[in-house]
Amino acid sequence: MKVWKELSPAEKAERAEGIVRVLEELTPTQRKHAFDMNTWGERSPSEVRKLPGCGTTACAAGWCGLDPTFRKNGFRMKLSDHTFSVGPADYFGNRIWSNLFMMTDTHFPEVIKQARTIARDMRTVARQLEAKSKAEALLVDLEGIEDAALDAFR
Repeated sequence: MKVWKELSPAEKAERAEGIVRVLEELTPTQRKHAFDMNTWGERSPSEVRKLPGCGTTACAAGWCGLDPTFRKNGFRMKLSDHTFSVGPADYFGNRIWSNLFMMTDTHFPEVIKQARTIARDMRTVARQLEAKSKAEALLVDLEGIEDAALDAFR
């Protein structure tokens, strides 16, 4: 498992997009009754557990820690003691930590909007860096062609 600082810009964008996927997959009942930015994760109150699709209440990081894809990739939350296999800031980076996971007292619509914004911004940066890298490689190729052409005329 790679921590945030070891990821390429494209991998960081994928991780941020994974948060959006997890949040979008929550049912309307989970979004309303089992999403709480003030807890990493816990068993839902008994009245909520009676609702379809409920049994766990968690924040954005908590839901990611319960998601099968994130768990397979090394980010897991243990509900029994609210611990993570790796710190959310180490796995998702400080921007996501401070600008998304620390949005306490915030409701689902604001959180998913912020998650989408962060994911979009990270994807934009990844594309820009990829384009820059391709442009730099093209310049190196052109310099090589130019050198070869000059050598041919000497």
